[in-house]
Amino acid sequence: MKLIKNEIEKISLSYFDSIIDDYDYLKNTGEHYRLLTYISKQFDNEVIIDAGTCQGHSCLAFAQNSNNKVYTYDIEPKDITHITDNYSNVIKNILDINLVDDSLLSSAKIILLDIDPHNGNIEIDFYDKLISVNFTGFLICDDIYLNDDIKIFLNYLYK
Repeated sequence: MKLIKNEIEKISLSYFDSIIDDYDYLKNTGEHYRLLTYISKQFDNEVIIDAGTCQGHSCLAFAQNSNNKVYTYDIEPKDITHITDNYSNVIKNILDINLVDDSLLSSAKIILLDIDPHNGNIEIDFYDKLISVNFTGFLICDDIYLNDDIKIFLNYLYK
């Protein structure tokens, strides 16, 4: 996969229009959602997993390619009906990502790892699970500069 900066910058975030008033930071930067949308559009008929639903922004970005199935997971109920009501390719789950069926994990083309509390150890547990199921897709790690604890995970990756 080749990332093309000017193509990523062209991606509209109009899919946030219904919630943009609550999220002013999206108006100017787009955060990383343009990139996630771009990446999702590089593949068709694939499984994408959003590990850590939170407010649903990442799964909404991934859902922009309706040819892919986007599974979003969180351990607490999150109200993302503004997404699931409008995107039939999004499947919301209330479940620890480490308890997800191995076959689904191994079949995913993309997994976004954005689980709380970002303590480094839960990321290691999930990464080890991916290794055990022979995951061969792309793992995107969010919040890698969030806190010092996440360095535990980053050091583990580079050992």
